[in-house]
Amino acid sequence: MKKPLSSHEYKTLPKKLTGNLRAERIGTKRLMTVKEFKASGFAKESMLQEQCINWFRYKFPGILIRGSMNGAKLAGGARAWAKALRAGAINGEADLTIFYRAGEFHTLFVELKTQKGRQRFSQVQFEKDVVDKGHAYIIARSLDEFKAVVKSYIQKGIA
Repeated sequence: MKKPLSSHEYKTLPKKLTGNLRAERIGTKRLMTVKEFKASGFAKESMLQEQCINWFRYKFPGILIRGSMNGAKLAGGARAWAKALRAGAINGEADLTIFYRAGEFHTLFVELKTQKGRQRFSQVQFEKDVVDKGHAYIIARSLDEFKAVVKSYIQKGIA
């Protein structure tokens, strides 16, 4: 049996791995290969989030946008997530929050999904809660869709 990597050995692994490498084991946790990571949809969603934030900050420099870190993997797993919840993290929180009052809405929450992605139960619950409180909530599946909705929201107060 192969010995698990120490934390020092793990930190010194090369940043870019090829998709042909098999996944290593660290303790009892199995790391995904690059190929598995890309297939998971998480990579696409996180890249979309980065593109949306960059475009928004360029187009509307005076308006505050915040990206949620709920999708980030926390070292420590469930115990770390429980600590994050106690510290104020919100289960199911939208990926992006735009703090701008437009029309009847106070804030725009944006959930980013891949073309095949679906909301988890906690995300549906979060959507219901914020809409009931007078905020706008949308699901964007591409940068172009995000741009169109955000422009409409900011210019006309329509989500």
